[in-house]
Amino acid sequence: MKRNLLLSSIFLMGSVAFSQNYLKADYIKTKSTDEQGVIKFVSFKANANISRSEAGLLLKETLGLNGNNRLILQKSENDPFGGTHEFYKQFYNNTEVAHSSYRVHSRNGIITSVNGQFNPISLQTPASELKTAAQIFQTGLSKLGSNYALPQDFQGLTPKSKLVVLPKSMSNINSDRYAYQFTVISQNPGNVESVYMDAVNGEILKKEPLMIFHQQNGAGVLNKEQTEFVDKLKQKALSAKSFDKLLFDTGNAATRYSGLREIESEFNGTNYELKDDNRFVNTVNFNNQDYLLVALFMAFGSDPDDIVDMANKFTDDDNNWTAEEFSANKNDGGLEAHWAFKEAYDFLKEEYDRDGYDNQNSPVTAFIHTQFFGDGRNAAWMALEDLGYQGGFMFVGDGDYNPADGSGQFDILAGLDAISHEFAHGITNAASGLVYQRESGALNEGFSDIWAAAIEAKKAPEKEKWAIGEDFVMVGPGGLRSLENPKLFGQPDTYMGTNWTDASDGCTPSADNDNCGVHINSGVLNHWFYLTVEGGSGVNDNAYEFEFEGMGMKKAADLVYSVQMSYLQSESKFSDVRDYTLQEAVVMYGEDSAEALTVQQAWCAVGVSTGEECELLAVKDQSLSAFSIFPNPVKDILNVRTENTGRKVSYSINNLSGQKLMQAELVDSKINVAVLPAGVYVLTVNDGAKTQNFKFVKK
Repeated sequence: MKRNLLLSSIFLMGSVAFSQNYLKADYIKTKSTDEQGVIKFVSFKANANISRSEAGLLLKETLGLNGNNRLILQKSENDPFGGTHEFYKQFYNNTEVAHSSYRVHSRNGIITSVNGQFNPISLQTPASELKTAAQIFQTGLSKLGSNYALPQDFQGLTPKSKLVVLPKSMSNINSDRYAYQFTVISQNPGNVESVYMDAVNGEILKKEPLMIFHQQNGAGVLNKEQTEFVDKLKQKALSAKSFDKLLFDTGNAATRYSGLREIESEFNGTNYELKDDNRFVNTVNFNNQDYLLVALFMAFGSDPDDIVDMANKFTDDDNNWTAEEFSANKNDGGLEAHWAFKEAYDFLKEEYDRDGYDNQNSPVTAFIHTQFFGDGRNAAWMALEDLGYQGGFMFVGDGDYNPADGSGQFDILAGLDAISHEFAHGITNAASGLVYQRESGALNEGFSDIWAAAIEAKKAPEKEKWAIGEDFVMVGPGGLRSLENPKLFGQPDTYMGTNWTDASDGCTPSADNDNCGVHINSGVLNHWFYLTVEGGSGVNDNAYEFEFEGMGMKKAADLVYSVQMSYLQSESKFSDVRDYTLQEAVVMYGEDSAEALTVQQAWCAVGVSTGEECELLAVKDQSLSAFSIFPNPVKDILNVRTENTGRKVSYSINNLSGQKLMQAELVDSKINVAVLPAGVYVLTVNDGAKTQNFKFVKK
């Protein structure tokens, strides 16, 4: 591997004396560019026949690499479906360029596509003029304003930082800059943010949310009781912690929403604890402390283990975690969360042989009974990688529901879909780091809902897989979001349609606008997945009429997994995910497959695809009543599904002018249309009792 990395670096830094012309029109199937005109996605036809060993030359031609702007190979992975993916990061000289990377995809040694975010960097400031991180942080902190003021104990300290190049395309300025990336705490509204400060003058160049919430979050400030927790952490002596496994056993737990379930626990010599080192999760009682305290200490270098040690352990003396013992104070929500994490972890392992959210079995701590600035009606994920550590923290709030009098809207947010949703944020962060604002943030939320549905469908099929939060939402319509009917909860089911929140560059992300609609606009991706699985019929907000069959949960989830692990970039948009899924559906299931057609139809149904390509897939052409056809578009063989009546079936094919081109009896449910020129045709099928017309595209 080291040899390959070195060779790739040399290839991509060096010059090439001749052009291979990899981007000939005859070789390209699909190509798209970004606002700067830089190629962000290319898929190749089979006749291109580009060997994976030519990746360096291909990227050189595609992106115009030079001595300053270069790509360095980080890793190469084989996916569970037969594909190979190479991951590159962009560097300007020796400094990493923020949110800039590229990927090369191949199968059987032949490159099928490349995609990524590449920024041609031009810097006027020499590295010798850069100030230290400590100098820049104090200057930048004063520019952020009073909402970012640090508690007394932290004033004068510098959080962890990273020097990067921030491209002008990703900031509010018109030039590329050296910048320090700091993790800072905003107390009002409460959030943890990655802030880029100019490495020369401390100018605030960009802010990105790091905390990922289950739903839109509120605001608040640290109170006196919470500062006492700060003192406890300060007084705690730092010490190495033993990770030796103790004794593990399978226990029975009376979970809050899912009945009696088996869980894994750890025997510490006296009691059993909610700790599962087989799945690398520790479930603890946070005693209604605020999540922001954890973020504050993590940003300034506290050891994650010391944070965890400040929480109480859930324990039981006989490993039989009964309702009588744990229903009080919603402690059975801890049992629910611990079981739910086990199921989410096992799903990934069983389906994709994945070791935890990051495929490295990094540890996760679930903090039960968490406050979010005095509000328990939320759950959240914190990626410790963003703070320089390995692992993830999951926070679960108690909600506001009072079982004694039935008041309140939300019970403890510990349902299987909620825990799976937060766990999936860890997957997204590890795989692509989708920035949590605008369209990339909506995709981030959507992928979490998709995995919540897929995990619930397999691990608890008795639950409502297409509803998110039905276990703990105590008021109608019974959930937080619906993948089947997003509009039921005020989300859009059509791109830029009804309920869409402005996510353009003109929107400034903030807590007040849900970071430009991340929890709202996610409904589009949610509904696309639902339609890809189930199929459906209807008319979207663009007056586009559709009806088609789905491919089922397994195939749709496999497609999403492949795209999420291997294609997504940190600032991907809905159109990018469309391009990637269309490409990968062809790679996984075949160019003329019913699955590839379903993916295309679903993107038309949610309005991300529009125009002629969708009009050729109109509802009348895909009727499911008596007959159906596939694939459409078709290259050679058109398949016709018929009712099993025993009647002979005849067909005819006309062009759009009404001229009859073919007429015969259907044999083996197949029609060879290879002789037809490329174009649009009308197929008429008749079994003596029913007649049906289809419009199809011949490629």
